[in-house]
Amino acid sequence: MTRKDGKMTQYIDLTEFIQEVDELLRADAHIEAKEKLENILLEEPGFGAAHGYLGWLYAYVFNDANKAELHFEYALDFDPSHVAAYINYVGVLISQRRADKVIEVLTAYIELENADLEWAFESLGRAYEMKCSYRLATTHYKKAQHLVVDTIKSEGISKDLSRVRKKRWKAFWTSE
Repeated sequence: MTRKDGKMTQYIDLTEFIQEVDELLRADAHIEAKEKLENILLEEPGFGAAHGYLGWLYAYVFNDANKAELHFEYALDFDPSHVAAYINYVGVLISQRRADKVIEVLTAYIELENADLEWAFESLGRAYEMKCSYRLATTHYKKAQHLVVDTIKSEGISKDLSRVRKKRWKAFWTSE
């Protein structure tokens, strides 16, 4: 494999590598998967998918939100089209109630050709709801509702819309 600077590097079959990491994760061999990912990053530090996997491991297995965020950021910097990194990163951010960062990340995500817009608009609705920006939450939930094709998912978004309407009216009637 030739790098941008013209130097040759050892060829690494990244698809095969990811399959090996997936197998380790399915076997709950989290430490081994982490070590394998860290080793590949020594060879290919700009391998976005490896950073995405490390972000997931740190977020959901090792409970280290700081390292998770760092690797998700690297994943998106090195591979802005890595959808799984966006989805997992936004999940972490929502659980931390970091609405502004969710909006920032999703604003970049919705520009991707392969973006799951239904999920993105629903997540944006949730972020705006966390900020008590009920009009914007309603707008984004409605966009998600328009795109949804699954009945159960549609019912969930309808409940989101109903909850936001109630919050909006309560805020209106209780404001001074």
